[in-house]
Amino acid sequence: MKALIIILTAPFMLFFTLSVASTAEWCIEQGTTPPWGYLAGIVAMDIIWCICASRCSRESLYEALRRYEKFMNKLFTNH
Repeated sequence: MKALIIILTAPFMLFFTLSVASTAEWCIEQGTTPPWGYLAGIVAMDIIWCICASRCSRESLYEALRRYEKFMNKLFTNH
């Protein structure tokens, strides 16, 4: 179950990481101070997510991917 949660939240974590970089870049271009506290919180959340992802076993990740693919196939194919 933990591996499935890691796989399903991966796109969101990528989105959050890219939003941190673009927010800081935009603030610097506009001449304002970036909200470093909020940005550091998101980066810390990304680091914790990576640590949790690294502790999942390879077998559980493969099983979660198989379950995800089976779900997607049932969702988008006509039986």
